[in-house]
Amino acid sequence: MKYILSLILGCIALPSYADAVCYETYLSKAALAPLSYIARYEGLSAEVTREVNRLEKGQWKLDQQLKMMLVGITETSVVRNTNKGVETLAYSFNQSGLGAREYTINVDPNTYLAQVYRKGQASTYQGVSDMVDTQSHILQLQLQLSCSASPANQYSFNLVKRGGVREYTYNFVSNQTLKLDDGQELEAQLWERTKDDTVDRLWLASKQDYRLVRFQHREGDKVSELRIRSTI
Repeated sequence: MKYILSLILGCIALPSYADAVCYETYLSKAALAPLSYIARYEGLSAEVTREVNRLEKGQWKLDQQLKMMLVGITETSVVRNTNKGVETLAYSFNQSGLGAREYTINVDPNTYLAQVYRKGQASTYQGVSDMVDTQSHILQLQLQLSCSASPANQYSFNLVKRGGVREYTYNFVSNQTLKLDDGQELEAQLWERTKDDTVDRLWLASKQDYRLVRFQHREGDKVSELRIRSTI
């Protein structure tokens, strides 16, 4: 009887373990392929790079850098791999040059207490489990789509932000064929998030590990966009 019970419990736990292994495999592949993008906003363009690097103890670092003439922006996320995907431990934002500003958010992995550091001031608020951030929530969506046998048409994420936790919900819109700047055509899934006058759109390459190939942010009549240079 004890053996049967152990076997049943083992089978119940197996999907979570399998998911964690799939997440680890996905992250390892992502670490081998830094990506280059072009960002465009109101007639201006900038170089953007995104990369994933392995740290110790099941942790990973996500870096995104934007460089243009008067502005440089660096975002860094430190996440850990769990049986539910990635979970943010730290997030930092640094904008140099025009409009310089910076802040850092650290999350206690046991209590989920978030500590925010900005302009020499520190504040805290109570977070929740499985929080992600501005960068890592996209990675979490990619993990869910890549590792799920039956992906859903809607995913919600709790984002750790400066002022508290915010829920982001993305809905699947359609499968599309995108033509990249280098002439390549690829199949991509369009996912969309709408909140008041803000619309975020993600195009994820469905046959290339759901790689982010295009991102569009619309707020009122202001539109910014990120497009991958090449998927090779």
